[in-house]
Amino acid sequence: KPHLTNRAPISGVIAAQARKRILAKTRGNYPAPLKALEVVVAGLAASHAQSLANERREFINLAMGEPAANLIRVFFLQERAKKLAVDSPEKSVKVGRAMVVGAGFMGSGIAQWLSARGLRVVLKDVGPEPLGKGMQAIARLYRDAVKRRIFTEAEARAGFDRILPVFEDIPLRDVDLVIEAAVEKLDLKRQIFRELEGKVPSCQVLATNTSALSIDAIAGDMAHPEKVVGIHFFSPVHRMQLVEIVQGPRTSPVALASAVQLAKAIGKLPVLVKDSPGFLVNRILLPYMIEAVRMFQEGYSIERIDRLMLDFGMPTGPLGLADEVGLDVAAHVAVDLVQRLPHLPPVNDVLPRMIERGWLGRKSGQGFYDYQTKGKKALNPQLNDFQALQAPQVDDAELRDRLVLLMVNEAVRGLQEGVVTAPEDVDFGMIMGTGWAPFRGGPISYADSTGLPAVVARLQELQKRVGDYFAPCALLAEKAARGERFYSPPPGPESRPDRPPQT
Repeated sequence: KPHLTNRAPISGVIAAQARKRILAKTRGNYPAPLKALEVVVAGLAASHAQSLANERREFINLAMGEPAANLIRVFFLQERAKKLAVDSPEKSVKVGRAMVVGAGFMGSGIAQWLSARGLRVVLKDVGPEPLGKGMQAIARLYRDAVKRRIFTEAEARAGFDRILPVFEDIPLRDVDLVIEAAVEKLDLKRQIFRELEGKVPSCQVLATNTSALSIDAIAGDMAHPEKVVGIHFFSPVHRMQLVEIVQGPRTSPVALASAVQLAKAIGKLPVLVKDSPGFLVNRILLPYMIEAVRMFQEGYSIERIDRLMLDFGMPTGPLGLADEVGLDVAAHVAVDLVQRLPHLPPVNDVLPRMIERGWLGRKSGQGFYDYQTKGKKALNPQLNDFQALQAPQVDDAELRDRLVLLMVNEAVRGLQEGVVTAPEDVDFGMIMGTGWAPFRGGPISYADSTGLPAVVARLQELQKRVGDYFAPCALLAEKAARGERFYSPPPGPESRPDRPPQT
């Protein structure tokens, strides 16, 4: 006898509520949950055989669709990263004991992750107070992991005990690798590396966790700059799988190979990038955030800007992301990148003025959003004087294209400049490092599916309407003119180059 909830009209009410919850989570971008719901509801009035036939039909249709193809591709990109290897005339360093310099948010996160993967860690900072805060943060990470049943109490305690906090000079002869995670100040980092060179003379790998500074500049005038390599973890360390392995012009093959091997050994997914401003992910992401702030200053609402990118498939909107990163950090990296990459959009005065008021984003309780009420996130009500009174009337498509195509253009420019060697690296880095709409396959794949001529034409329109920084880069324009793609087209009708843009 059918259960009461399987009978109309109750089943219809339940299905409507389930559909509403699905759309709230997926924003309609992932068709599988909705199709699964349809099959289940249809099965209430169908035979067992018909229900199986319905399931088979919809599964085949979904498997042949573009979202499924892109998500399957993401899986293979992850497998590709696990197999990344670097040739070296010398054997890479097997790390048993590491040293992390800096016990702040990133340093403590890195130390916790290394210790949880069985490595012994020396955590170094300038004094007992910052070191104590770092150890408290590590203890919280382990407690949360126990609550989520990632570790048992015994495993968490053993991991915590593998960390040795120090602020005084101690013998460091058996350290295999050092990771510096101090604040993003070039002079400070150069000083740290000069001192490290003398304290761990036998260590072959001195890594920096910098998110944007030049690896070669950090190595500076060291006697052995070839030991310096970038190992850029993403925040928060315990959740983000991607690690950028940054090769400076003087980085030795053994240092590079050791960094890649360490990333894989601790369960991270490495992408190899050249020492270039912003490396890969921040190089693409920061212009997007700068443009979002510019759009806000022009008078477009915070809700609209962030909603457009949530609907596109990003995990958070660009202004909400700026709050999460920290407005001071975002402003610092943006100014540094614009100085080193003059083709980027100019930085306006919105973030500096917000920082002057003490609004640094979530960590200060206020930014573009207000976080001061526990459990709630509302708009900052004091932002009106940061905006133009009335924004030009444009449709959502133009605002979305200003954000999305700016990233696409910068992604292709990164390929053009050799920041990475393959479009797969770009798409993988952006999906794993920023959550870039996985069902769209990454910015390069998105450009291919939209059609490169259409992307170039739209960028040229935005160049005329908005600013010269939308000018299509040379590689994008050349490929569009020759009718080429970045990837070989898949078989079937979905590969037609004249397909309309997927919005």
